[in-house]
Amino acid sequence: MTDLDAVAALPGGDELAGLLRRTDGDPGAVEAIARRWRAAATGSAGHLETLGRALTRMDAAWEGASADAFVLYMRRYGRAGEALHDALTGCTGSLDTAAGAVRTARTNVGRLCDDLLTWVADYRRRNPEATDEQLAPGIREQVGLAVHRAREQVETAESALSTARTAIGGHLKQAVPTFASIPAADRQTFVPTDGRATGWRPTPPHEQRTTTLAGTSDGSSNGSSGSGGSGGGGSGGSGGGAAGRAIPFEVVGNGTGADIVAAARSHLGRPYVWGADGPDAFDCSGLVHVSLNEAGIKIGDNTAAGYQASGRPISGPPQPGDIVFFGDPPDHCGIYIGDGKMIAAPHAGEVVRVQNVAGKEPITFRRFT
Repeated sequence: MTDLDAVAALPGGDELAGLLRRTDGDPGAVEAIARRWRAAATGSAGHLETLGRALTRMDAAWEGASADAFVLYMRRYGRAGEALHDALTGCTGSLDTAAGAVRTARTNVGRLCDDLLTWVADYRRRNPEATDEQLAPGIREQVGLAVHRAREQVETAESALSTARTAIGGHLKQAVPTFASIPAADRQTFVPTDGRATGWRPTPPHEQRTTTLAGTSDGSSNGSSGSGGSGGGGSGGSGGGAAGRAIPFEVVGNGTGADIVAAARSHLGRPYVWGADGPDAFDCSGLVHVSLNEAGIKIGDNTAAGYQASGRPISGPPQPGDIVFFGDPPDHCGIYIGDGKMIAAPHAGEVVRVQNVAGKEPITFRRFT
């Protein structure tokens, strides 16, 4: 650890010591905050995934004015959750940048001071007969050089901190809608009151969407794990307790990678909708679910973490048709199409499109063919 008093005692050393003091922030504490916020984003997205799947199933099973109003009301929580996830994720990146800037400045300025003290000690040994007054000009010159370099380090760090602070403020301001903006449930039209009947009618079986997609007979596993999948920015993740478990499904079928890619391409341009599983809109795990099944690979509706647990890890380069996952646990997924590209449903406001394979690390692949 740098001897701050020794630095301050050098001719002109007060300024250098002051610069060193300006780097005494605790980057570890900043990184700890980033980890907590990242965990909160990941955990909340898992529960939002569960909510989205439940609303999709409920919307298909019930009709009527009250049922429709209830679904629209509850989807506000999904949009608020996506906004919160995106804000927290963006803030964690800024916090990591800030912590790195503080650590770099502290290390570099400390090294400058240590090197200077070593040089001064050697300078005095080489001039044993010189007085402090005679040594002062040479030492002051070296201190001046160190001050110049240290100031550059401190200014770079403080600029990075200012940028990070502005970015965090921007992320938080853009986190709309908020949960606080959602009106109270007891004031909504779907709540029964005197003189107002509820409008909940079971959807006739022949009107419900029928598909060849695989699933469970009772629907209990359709998106109920809350692990991974899609929220804001392709978010999902692992919540705590039971909501955080990745539930693997048996993979049945003989579709090819080309079949999976072709199925995914057929949905290009469809809008991203949180919790959607086609045919007109998708989230990231919904796109994977539908593409696999349309390619002849029967697998139940799951989340990103569930699909990762269901597929076969690959040892070589990825092949078209492999499913790509981002994060550990994964909170986003897509269909690899080759040449470093994938088809994915990115986030709210986007559509299913071709993208570069890039995102939260680690990036892993699973094969279902």
